[in-house]
Amino acid sequence: MKCAGSSVELTLIPHCGDKDIITGTGYEDELIESNFLYIPKNNLAIIDEIASDGTQINAVEPIYHTHTTPVVLREKYTDYSKIADYYHFSIVRNPFDALISYFWWSFYGPDIAKLSIVGGQDGTSQMVVTGRSVKPKYDYNFGKVIMPMMHDSDTVLRMKFQQFLESKADFSESDRIGSEKNSDSVLDWFAKLQWDFCGEYIDNVLTFEALDQDLKSVCDTLDIDIDTIPKLKSSQRKVNKPYSVYYNDYTKDIAHEAFDNIIKKFNYTF
Repeated sequence: MKCAGSSVELTLIPHCGDKDIITGTGYEDELIESNFLYIPKNNLAIIDEIASDGTQINAVEPIYHTHTTPVVLREKYTDYSKIADYYHFSIVRNPFDALISYFWWSFYGPDIAKLSIVGGQDGTSQMVVTGRSVKPKYDYNFGKVIMPMMHDSDTVLRMKFQQFLESKADFSESDRIGSEKNSDSVLDWFAKLQWDFCGEYIDNVLTFEALDQDLKSVCDTLDIDIDTIPKLKSSQRKVNKPYSVYYNDYTKDIAHEAFDNIIKKFNYTF
């Protein structure tokens, strides 16, 4: 999460086969931006839904969450042995920076598009956007009081960010992503989720800071030619300030403690 995984998935879609699972995006702006290339594939379950006019439509919902961890994939995939020998790679990012990205995303992330399968008169069917639903968020006790604003001073941003990290992570989506627990703080939940992508089932961990180079190396290994990696989910951070601005001594210490395993393994510094 917040490590450019969606951008990498979009980059690799042209090289996927008919049976490959593409989690796709649930955000209408990204569907339009990618010319509907970044649409879910082999990852949607059809559910019956009644439209506002009383007619029944075939709405769809994802089978695998966009951020399904390796552990959860092993548990949910029908026959994991068939894909156990796949090449597994993920991405890691300086956690101090990733937290700031997630801070802004939590309040400014776009609403999710509701997708439905509509049949045409020629007998074919296509997926269309039939509405929008509010993006699931955590139920922060502080609500919009801690929402970062463009005009916030550095001091105010530090105060809001600390309250954000310490708020309870009441996850509102029904589908499990990783090893999250609702009793966790936002900081602890986010740290556990990030670590879930660096565990024993991963062959290679790319770095966000050198993503172009690292992904090119992976694609060379797999004999795949790729173009420039698109930049998705990059407009939520409303001010261009270094991540260090958001931290005080206390939040720097608790973030360092929460991400101690990642910091040590990948030699990240503040």
